[in-house]
Amino acid sequence: MILRTLAIYFFTTFFFVKCRAIPPPPATQLSSHLVTQLPNPAWLENIAIRPNGELLLTVLKPQPILYKVIKPWDASPRVEIIYDFSSNTTVALIGITETIHDVFVLVSAASLAGPFTAWTADFKGKSSPQVTKLTHLNGAKLPNGVTSLPGCPNRVLIADSFAGLVWSLDTITQKFEIAVQVPEMSPPPNSTAQGAVGINGIKMYKGYLYWTNSMLATVYRIKIKPDGTAERSSKAEIVAHFPVSFLDDFVINDHGILFAMASYENQIWATSSQPGGSVTLVIGQKDQPTVSGITSGEFGRTRQDGKSLYAVTSGAGTDGKITDGLGGKVVAVDTKHFNL
Repeated sequence: MILRTLAIYFFTTFFFVKCRAIPPPPATQLSSHLVTQLPNPAWLENIAIRPNGELLLTVLKPQPILYKVIKPWDASPRVEIIYDFSSNTTVALIGITETIHDVFVLVSAASLAGPFTAWTADFKGKSSPQVTKLTHLNGAKLPNGVTSLPGCPNRVLIADSFAGLVWSLDTITQKFEIAVQVPEMSPPPNSTAQGAVGINGIKMYKGYLYWTNSMLATVYRIKIKPDGTAERSSKAEIVAHFPVSFLDDFVINDHGILFAMASYENQIWATSSQPGGSVTLVIGQKDQPTVSGITSGEFGRTRQDGKSLYAVTSGAGTDGKITDGLGGKVVAVDTKHFNL
């Protein structure tokens, strides 16, 4: 989710918008603890989980680095750099998703205007991946969220925040084409903000493609065919609208609870993945650094941490500054006893 400098440009024109006056909502504050925090500055943009439980973290700025966190459930998890994309004329890493077992697709940017590139990071049980360039994403305006397509391991879907659509990328043939485009993926038509963001995070869940529209602060879904395109008769449905200024990424747990990240308000919200449910603030406040600049999250994949929501942050507060003097961090949110 590339500059005045690259960092300031992202903060002021891409991810954040002017705050609307929103009354403070009631909250069910879940417990959490810090897993790790990177030096200042470090904008963590996205997260994926390896089958062995290691966290993979993409860095948007100041360097396009792929980190891993080993045994994040331990009292002292270890953090390692596993690949630096700087030598590939890359300035930012954005989305990441697992396609087949222990193989991941990442999206990078050479600048805010592109070119954008897709890569694979193939672990296949190894501690260090084989990183391979797949293809340039020609025609993309700002690729952002990435998700795999169940039953089609050679294809990923990529949200384009500026174009207001979803691309399909075949990881074998490198064919890159529009898969879904509906008005609900675009920024608000009356928006005057430079770099207005529409669709951002995307996930597949039970035959539906879900996405956040950042500036509308709304989650939508649409029925998807096995090839990643929308069912002919299907229309976008509103899953939930959130009383915040900007939604980033989200994740859905095994019980169908959707957790959405409000980066401007430094909050995580929860709602049902079924349309029409109420929304609940579960952690964070606008003036607190607990999950300041929250960008994305994923659930752990082991017995030790299957109920832990690993949230990653940019380290940024609502004014685009580091609120606690440190860089992006990983926070483990305990959802074990949470229900709607």
